[in-house]
Amino acid sequence: MSIAVERIEANQVVLSFTASKAEVARAHEDAYKKIVSKVKINGFRQGKAPRNIVERQVGKEAIRQEAFDLFANKAYGEALKANELTPISDPEVMDMNFEEGQDASFKIKVTVKPEAVLGEYKGIVMKKDEAKLEDGAVENAIADLQKSHSTMEVVAEGEAAQKSDVVMIDFAGSIDGVPFDGGEGKSYPLELGSNSFIPGFEDQLIGVKAGEERVVKVQFPADYGMETLAGKDAEFKVTAHEIKRRQTPELNDEFAKTVKFDSVEALKESTQKRLLDAAQEQAENKYREAIIKKVVDEAKVEIPTILIDEKVDNIVAEMAFGIEQRGLKIEQYLQFMGQTMEEFKASRRETAEEQVKTELVLDTICKLEKIELTNEELGAEIVRLAQMHGATPKQVQDVLKEQGTFGVLIGNVLRRKAASLVIDSAKAE
Repeated sequence: MSIAVERIEANQVVLSFTASKAEVARAHEDAYKKIVSKVKINGFRQGKAPRNIVERQVGKEAIRQEAFDLFANKAYGEALKANELTPISDPEVMDMNFEEGQDASFKIKVTVKPEAVLGEYKGIVMKKDEAKLEDGAVENAIADLQKSHSTMEVVAEGEAAQKSDVVMIDFAGSIDGVPFDGGEGKSYPLELGSNSFIPGFEDQLIGVKAGEERVVKVQFPADYGMETLAGKDAEFKVTAHEIKRRQTPELNDEFAKTVKFDSVEALKESTQKRLLDAAQEQAENKYREAIIKKVVDEAKVEIPTILIDEKVDNIVAEMAFGIEQRGLKIEQYLQFMGQTMEEFKASRRETAEEQVKTELVLDTICKLEKIELTNEELGAEIVRLAQMHGATPKQVQDVLKEQGTFGVLIGNVLRRKAASLVIDSAKAE
């Protein structure tokens, strides 16, 4: 058997195969043995029927196709390995000639993962920011802590709603007197000033009292995701049932003790250290990301559309999983955001392309630097995933096998090693 490799546009490769008559004959014999072991033919024990009887039973074409599949699958795998090609699309067979008694030839076209043309990736010089806290950072963090320990209490009867109050409302929207989908809600807790509703809606409820009914008039933004509502004037009949106001604890030693500190001073010192540690980590991450971005930006690679599409689908799947953990479906989330799935995917496409390019660049560095993964490193990564998800290493391995994602895991770890090589060789200004 001989193999010729021709690279054509858009990261496509055509593999041309030729085989001798003897190789074709062996493939047909292997196909006959495989088929005869599976078919049941009257008068013969399983697997013992002569070939001519089997051909009459299943047809010569079935044996020929099986022979080709056996030969082509093996030849295709050998060609990919010998030429270090990674397919990212299903192979397409072309110009097949595989008749018994003749020399054979066929071609397989496939899109392969491209390699990046790299610029400098070692010894990168990059500015590293000094970790520091902005004025008021500690005070703001403690204020947030106080807010997280606050309680929501119902206001006195007859008291009007203020900004930041939570009003429990029923609402029913209409356009020109006609109700529209998604315009009705019951017992909805709306925080005034949160800007979670259409612009102008919440402002018109400031001053409302429990039990009061109001008519709120708004205009949907011109760029609203649902075309049937974009730019339309709408009217909402709103009934306020209950008003709650946040009661924030005072900052004193008693409050400090409720959050496990002896005094306000100890709380402030701990908060300052925590924020400074976070700022240092953020500066380090920013420095590392800037190094990798510089290497990626200076590399050149033609990215197949199929990889970008796949990455977009992965982003959507991850987001859908996170949303479902909060009790929503992604379709509901997109409706709230006024987006269609197509618009959402389009908005993630640029991010997906950047991620794919980064992966391809790091994959190329792995190849050039001959970076490999040891069994110990793979085991440590499985343990890390198990701890992250509250599972056992065995459970993680079972999921990886079931989903066929061991290769994805290995690729991710190898890319991290490549990124560490680049970062460790860099120099901070």
